Amino acid sequence: MERKKLQGKRRTALSVVKRSNTKTKASSKTLKRKRSESNDNGSRKIRKQAAACSISQCKAPCLTDKFTTLETERFRFRNEEEAAIELTKVRKDDYFPNRRLTAFVFHDENGEPQPVEMVEERTLYISGVILALEDTCDDEKETRIRCEGFGPIISWSLGGYDENSPIIWISTKAADYECIKPAGIYQMHYNLFFQKACTCVEVYRRLSKSCGGNPNIGLNKLLKDVVNSMTERTNVPQGDSMEDLIISWGRFIFVQLLGLDETALKDDTIFRNLPVLQALRDASDEAPGLVSTRTKPTRRQHPVFSPTKFNNTTSEYDIEDDYPPPAYYQKGINEIDECDIFKGDSDNTDKLPHYMLHNWCLYSSDGRFISLELLPMKSSASMGQKIFCSGVMTAGVGSRFYLGTDCNSLSSPRVLNTDRISVYLSTIKDWKIECLLSTVSISIQTDIAWYRLGNPLVQYGPWYEPVLKTVTLAVSIVKLLKKQPRASRLSFPEVIKRVSGFSEDNPAYISSTPAVIESYVLVHGQTILKQFENDPDPSIRQCAFLRGLRDNFNELHRAKFVKKKIFPSKKEHANRKGPVPRKTSKIKEMHATTTKLINRIWGQYCSKYVLEELGKNKSILNKNVKKFHPVPIWRKPNHTRTEVRWDGEEVGKTSSGESLYKQAIVNGLVVSVGNSVQVETIDLEENPPIFLVEYMLEDSEARKLAHGRLMLRGYQTVLGCTTNERELFLTNHCLEFGLSNVIGLIPMKIQSVPWGYQHRKTNANAYKTDRPRAKDKKSKGLQMEFFCRSLYSPERGAFLCLNSDSIGLGTGHCHSCKLKESRNISSFKPSRFSFTFMGTKYYIHDIVYLTPHHSISDETDKGSSKSSRTMVLKPFTICQFLGIDQHKPFKEADPESTILRLRRFFRPDDISADKAYHSDIREIYYSEQVIKVPVVAIKGKCEVREKEDLNTIPTTYVFQHIFFCEQSYDPQTGALRKLPPQVKRSLSRRESVKIAVNKTRSKKCKKGKSEEYEDHNKVLATMDIFAGCGGLSSGFEQSGVSKTKWAIEYEKPAGEAYKLNHPDATIFLRNCNVILRAIMTACGDADDCISTPEAAYLAAKLKQKEIDCLPRPGDVDFIIGGPPCQGFSKMNRHSESHRSKLQCEMIPAFLSFTDYYRPKFFLLENVTNFISFNKGQIFSFTLTSLLEMGYQVRFGILEGGAYGVSQRRKRAFIWAASPEENLPEWPEPMYVFKGPELKVSLGGDIHYAAVGSTANGAPFRAITIRDTIGDLPPVKNGASKPTMKDLNDHISKDMDELNFLRCKEIPKRPGSDWRDLPNKQVKLSNGMMVDFVASWLPNNADKNNGWKGLCGRLDWAGIYPTCVTNPQPMGGVGRWFHPKQDRLLTVREYARAQGFPDSYQFVGNLRNKNRQVGNAVPPPLAFALGRKLKEAIEGKCPN
Repeated sequence: MERKKLQGKRRTALSVVKRSNTKTKASSKTLKRKRSESNDNGSRKIRKQAAACSISQCKAPCLTDKFTTLETERFRFRNEEEAAIELTKVRKDDYFPNRRLTAFVFHDENGEPQPVEMVEERTLYISGVILALEDTCDDEKETRIRCEGFGPIISWSLGGYDENSPIIWISTKAADYECIKPAGIYQMHYNLFFQKACTCVEVYRRLSKSCGGNPNIGLNKLLKDVVNSMTERTNVPQGDSMEDLIISWGRFIFVQLLGLDETALKDDTIFRNLPVLQALRDASDEAPGLVSTRTKPTRRQHPVFSPTKFNNTTSEYDIEDDYPPPAYYQKGINEIDECDIFKGDSDNTDKLPHYMLHNWCLYSSDGRFISLELLPMKSSASMGQKIFCSGVMTAGVGSRFYLGTDCNSLSSPRVLNTDRISVYLSTIKDWKIECLLSTVSISIQTDIAWYRLGNPLVQYGPWYEPVLKTVTLAVSIVKLLKKQPRASRLSFPEVIKRVSGFSEDNPAYISSTPAVIESYVLVHGQTILKQFENDPDPSIRQCAFLRGLRDNFNELHRAKFVKKKIFPSKKEHANRKGPVPRKTSKIKEMHATTTKLINRIWGQYCSKYVLEELGKNKSILNKNVKKFHPVPIWRKPNHTRTEVRWDGEEVGKTSSGESLYKQAIVNGLVVSVGNSVQVETIDLEENPPIFLVEYMLEDSEARKLAHGRLMLRGYQTVLGCTTNERELFLTNHCLEFGLSNVIGLIPMKIQSVPWGYQHRKTNANAYKTDRPRAKDKKSKGLQMEFFCRSLYSPERGAFLCLNSDSIGLGTGHCHSCKLKESRNISSFKPSRFSFTFMGTKYYIHDIVYLTPHHSISDETDKGSSKSSRTMVLKPFTICQFLGIDQHKPFKEADPESTILRLRRFFRPDDISADKAYHSDIREIYYSEQVIKVPVVAIKGKCEVREKEDLNTIPTTYVFQHIFFCEQSYDPQTGALRKLPPQVKRSLSRRESVKIAVNKTRSKKCKKGKSEEYEDHNKVLATMDIFAGCGGLSSGFEQSGVSKTKWAIEYEKPAGEAYKLNHPDATIFLRNCNVILRAIMTACGDADDCISTPEAAYLAAKLKQKEIDCLPRPGDVDFIIGGPPCQGFSKMNRHSESHRSKLQCEMIPAFLSFTDYYRPKFFLLENVTNFISFNKGQIFSFTLTSLLEMGYQVRFGILEGGAYGVSQRRKRAFIWAASPEENLPEWPEPMYVFKGPELKVSLGGDIHYAAVGSTANGAPFRAITIRDTIGDLPPVKNGASKPTMKDLNDHISKDMDELNFLRCKEIPKRPGSDWRDLPNKQVKLSNGMMVDFVASWLPNNADKNNGWKGLCGRLDWAGIYPTCVTNPQPMGGVGRWFHPKQDRLLTVREYARAQGFPDSYQFVGNLRNKNRQVGNAVPPPLAFALGRKLKEAIEGKCPN
């Protein structure tokens, strides 16, 4: 009866929750503990190697209302612990249950959290989440039960000695629980106990023979070894204080290890009689003045201070008098992004790894030093500005400072692990202060990890000293309060008074004047409150001083919101906030200089020269965006009578004999050919679709129909809402609809804008006149007038010029229908000696491409290499068309059933990888093998010529479908022989080619060529903006289509490299904003130029000679460039910083050059994220700007590896061509390269890919690393001098000693990386013993894809990772070790990865050269683009 009453009083709760939409994978590892075993008597038996501390059973008192329930909103409650155990049962034989416990708190009957050790002295209860002991399978969902106030706890035990990780078990009458993770409010109580448990495990391993320990070592040796190990594993201090702490735990360790003797095996170490363990116990009993690790039970008298109720934060203005004037951090050249080291993050801060940070500093997004005090008091609070950190990271979490230590006199802590990595961290989210004995540690937290702070950067010392001073003051106040019989007696004024009595030699001394101390405490109150928050003593967390401090601090901040009175500082160096010139960068940041047209368009995105963050909450592209599906419209049934009649006589017939008319009257509405009409649909859309009427007809059933082409509003295209709301875009999607479905006319005119730089001002004036008139009509409620000037072709990723001569003619012919017919390449027309397929005519003896999988057979591939990793994707098989095996009549034939007889040619890579390396990529081998395949396997035509007819060009610049054959191959024997003379080389037509060329030339001469046409065949005068070292210019020049005459580059080393390789070009080593201002001013167009005063000032200072060298409008035919990508890069953690926004502003500056010069062609290159950055806004504004100028535009993404470079390099491009020119197409991929189609989202479910994937083959095989650098001579690590006279920059970065030793240990085989390093220590030249494998690598490998590639060696048969500006083995892209040599790649090898020829030179130090290579556009990719540009120019007809 008494038990039932107690149960009725006790407030317990259970709940069950299933993880929605997630599955927990069964662990591949064996569980560390098996299930509880039972003896013959049925009693529960705690698992082996667990020392129990049993206590007597107690009755469970009721749980008071004061206990705070954790996460109660997530759970549905039940009544008993037994129910929770039943619901988490996994196995049927689970008689004596074992469970896991997480988010737990051990507390007394009043709900007061208590340390684990208090189980031995009083009755404690448990609140937490119960889970099954085993992980669930993939096809199950893990059950999580929340239970509050259950128990009581009857015993606890410690295990996990053999696993080198402590496992703490808690037992109640109902079950045993493995403690996984405490709740956040219980961490302070639990962590110290867990550290004691870690120490027990470490002592066990040092003394146990089964773990390789030595039970005969002395106490000093044992303490030293444990200290060295513990400082790298747990959250404890280093040095002598750590030894004192271990000694204070000596008896606890002795008792725990003593319990292991009961379950020890025959050969195990018996701990009872070990002298070293007895000495540790005795030292613990005799140690004076050590702080007890056990906390006395206390009752809660007042509410505990909660940071969740405190929202005020310190501002820079509050603390400025205690800090020096502004200074800036200069980023180190070898710093690695934290995200590159730790590729994952965790929502649970308890699971984050812990590391040490030395030589650190905090700074804002613009690099200005920032104090720790500006971090919010709680991690969930919003920060006024983002704060970042840089430093040197090491494994381990050591380093505390002793109270009263001066920041300048701090000595560097002893770092046992010398894996020192210079890192820059992501945004700081939280920080904490931990006090232990006479030491204090400060840690910061990012989304990736926790970092305990060691010594700061020397320059940052003045920003750290006030923090240490405040922490020291807070610790002194805590000690002062603890000396009182009741800490709550001392009020805030009394504490201030006592602190004023501190002597000047006291580390916490501030002043002897109470008013000064009170002011200091209030100004730095957040740091003091932060420290009091983490104190484990409830009497401190609820003391009167803290309540007074909180009230005064809140009142101070409330007063700031009412009226902020600024008092002039008496200090000479007050840290006033304001514009301070940066001292860390030689490059002057400047806002964009633009033309008025660009400023008008980008004014929606830019304001006062600063990019606004419009895309954070709502993208302008998503406003009113509707999905565009080019499908026929369903006609709405005619429930009401619609009067439709022809107005006028029949004007003709369609090809099928239907009558054509020019005009109709629909319910009194006159509809004519060429009108734009709205058509009602079954969907009843808010904005019905608009069609341009091409012609009207009456069919055989007397239905009056119209044939129209769909027109889209701007927001229905990829442009979103960046366009003029009155602009419509014609498409090639056409259909017939009933005139009865027409619901209105749309006033629309085809607009033709005069082209050329001469008409810029005229067009601008026309816009000024038209815009007010349109606004006036809209304000009066009049119908809006629309205009159309572009054809939108989403399937081609382009906006094209309208051909008004083919629109709305009413002749019964539709231009869109003709295009569909011409593109209907699936038609198949066979004959006896030829066939037409996919738009191409094939004749007997033609050389054709065949998909690789149709030619694979056991006989075919006999002897071919299977070991190459990049040759998994095969190029097209080359065959000769011999004939058709047709069993059906030709009229009934189809490409699937029609069989072709083909003679197969073999490639060198069909024989072996070594043969492929030593052969020309265009070489093929004749064979007598005949294969039969269906017509659908044919992929195109190619040619075979004599070798001497082919140009000698680099492997990466092959663009023609031409091969040569000089040998025959027998696939059965693998023998190669000289081609027999009797073999007819019908396609090696050297003479016939010459004849065809001469015929073409004679035809052109007869027709005559105008001077204009001849000018178009000349190279384009090109301007390269953001030129870098010239990769883009180099590729275009090699294609023969352009000649770069002017280049603009701001970075001096890159500009000098450009000049060195393009001596005929004029290089401007200046900010492009200054150049644009200068040229517009020189030409008298300053009134059309919008720039900063600084740009105008610098432009005015230019010498006349330099201004005279600038091109004038009309001089530039082609503008190319790749604006800085840092503002768009996913790797940029400062994408919201002021400097990154200025980088984004380079896009409108780049477009302003195009607007002013109006060249014939334009090309923009950038990273792929440029298209999706900020929800695609910048991409859409760019397209809108070019269309507003009158250009035709095409956009897409290309993969550099498909055009001859041996690396992954995806880049976004935007082509633009004047309305008088042909818009270039995208180059077809010439090399097989593994990867998906690179698509651009056009809104809704519509996507566009510029080129297809090469998964089904390409003309040539992939270019491998061996092809790229296999012929270069060997060099050593850190080589700084060229090994050959004609080979420049074959020099490598000098690795530090540890990384060089690692490199030597990495096996010289494909795929090897840090996982192949031996788990051993090595002695460095300074005598230090270090681990080969940094501890953070295996600890975080499962969260970071196994750190695949880190310290990796390249594969001869593979490809490079994406070239970056600073290749290093421990970076995010770490596979940079040479395949066969112990070093990093040289600059020349790195340049070859980008496709630069060996003659190309780079300028500056090694970092400058790597940066020039990493930032460049691969010349082979630019070469491919140049070839298509040349085709577009040559394909244009005269006049």
